[in-house]
Amino acid sequence: MKNRFFIVGILVIVLVFGMAVIGCDDGNGGDNGGGSGFMGTTLNLNGQVWTRDWDENDNPTYERFTGSRTINPATYHICGDDECIDIIIGGSGSIINGQLSFSIGTPSELISVQEVFGMNAKSFNNFNISPSSARAVELDILYISGGEELDKRISDSNTSEDVFYYYVDRDVTITGSGKTTTHECDCIEYNGYCDCEEWEEQCHCGGTYITRNLNLNLKTGWNVVTVKHEWNERNNTSTMTVSTGDSSRARWILYEYDDYSMNIQGFTENTENVRSFLRSKH
Repeated sequence: MKNRFFIVGILVIVLVFGMAVIGCDDGNGGDNGGGSGFMGTTLNLNGQVWTRDWDENDNPTYERFTGSRTINPATYHICGDDECIDIIIGGSGSIINGQLSFSIGTPSELISVQEVFGMNAKSFNNFNISPSSARAVELDILYISGGEELDKRISDSNTSEDVFYYYVDRDVTITGSGKTTTHECDCIEYNGYCDCEEWEEQCHCGGTYITRNLNLNLKTGWNVVTVKHEWNERNNTSTMTVSTGDSSRARWILYEYDDYSMNIQGFTENTENVRSFLRSKH
């Protein structure tokens, strides 16, 4: 209970951050590790698919998936003040005997790069996107016929890594300075996620969220970005590091829709755009 709650709690910054994953540096400029994030004009996604469960200590456990599924065309999900919409961006694929194969070229629809990444401005100082006239889209979840979802991530007791894919119609640079934010709240704000009766000590729903400096260079076409979260449950501190390149640890995880919805419940009413990173895919 405690681990899973805290994972969800630290996501409030990332939820907003999710729709726009940002690459970060070490404070000296340049991309921060992870290797090249450029995937080309066609994005090909492949690999073993897994299912995830939780043990008695609320730590994740993984099992190889051996079934087959049909994957719907990729969509980009946007939630505004009054409604949520899905933009179909294309692609096709399937899971055969547990192996993923999905391909997408130029998305059938793009939106303003400001809509995709601009919501991250509050998480950083001196946030800037250039050129602001570029168009982009994000792909982080593949939807399965029948109500399941597939995305790429890994998590353990105090870290997680989430993988996102971005298409831009021209080279884009995103920069900003790291920021430390302290968030305080009561249990009601999380729709019961923080169950004080199960905690030996006082229920702490707040925390300190740290983001690193940004210097992300996206190339025309598809780019992959990995977001790493490290949290200290003892003092409710979360540090987010984002880099170009794929995660060497993350796995393709298959979920039933309700499993994912549970992870973000309670934040949907408190974020301007509920998406990605802070789904923290946890």
